[in-house]
Amino acid sequence: MKIPLFLLLIFFLLSSCHKTIFSGLKHTSVNDSLLTDEVKIRVKETNYKYFAAKSKIRYQNGEEDINAVLQSRISKDSVIWFRLEKLSFEGLRALIRKDSLFLWEEQENKLQELSFDSLSRLVNFNLDFRMLQAALTGNMPLIPTSQDKFFKVKDEYVMRQTQGRIKVENYINEKTLKLTRLIVTETTTGNTLTIEYGEFLSAGTELFPYKIIANLTYKSRPGSPVSTLYIEHQKVDFPENEPAFSFNFEKYRKKDKKTEK
Repeated sequence: MKIPLFLLLIFFLLSSCHKTIFSGLKHTSVNDSLLTDEVKIRVKETNYKYFAAKSKIRYQNGEEDINAVLQSRISKDSVIWFRLEKLSFEGLRALIRKDSLFLWEEQENKLQELSFDSLSRLVNFNLDFRMLQAALTGNMPLIPTSQDKFFKVKDEYVMRQTQGRIKVENYINEKTLKLTRLIVTETTTGNTLTIEYGEFLSAGTELFPYKIIANLTYKSRPGSPVSTLYIEHQKVDFPENEPAFSFNFEKYRKKDKKTEK
């Protein structure tokens, strides 16, 4: 399993089922001619200070087909932590801050330390902390500016945004005012990430998507150009107190040094 690609997909989303969660991802952007009916709405963002979830995931890329359990925790605007378990052993643990990422891979006894810039270069897709945090909690990845407008298209509200080399299309449900679909395009490469959020259920006071499907499509890539991640949350919580973000740097660095000898 290639950690950078698998991690990228986890970043933009967070089922092990072999059935289809949705009828199919809508990769096609809305036609410009339909963006005429401008409206003012207030999207219902997931409001939280701390977030914790346990999820089943399924990752597919070419011949790769991986099922695992993911535990994730967030302290908003501060730190993201997750632990990935596969076949009854811990496969990967990560601690993510605004400027750095620390990844511990159990099978390889290897600690990786990355910046978001270096990770973006590795996966050829522009990433940052806010985009990751928003995707994990079903929120819009970019903060709307006064120039960003919503348009009514059938039973959805659509907003297009641009930040650097990233273009984002947000699709908001007319009734719930929740984000239900996201198309993110890296303009210099043409690589596209499409995410759909479904099965919205109550989690505390929040209406939260318990099923997610994400497709990462590479414009030019040998082998399979599409990677898919299915997520089914088993438990979602917004605790009042900060959850544990256990990551033993000293222990992992010692193991990593032993492996190198």
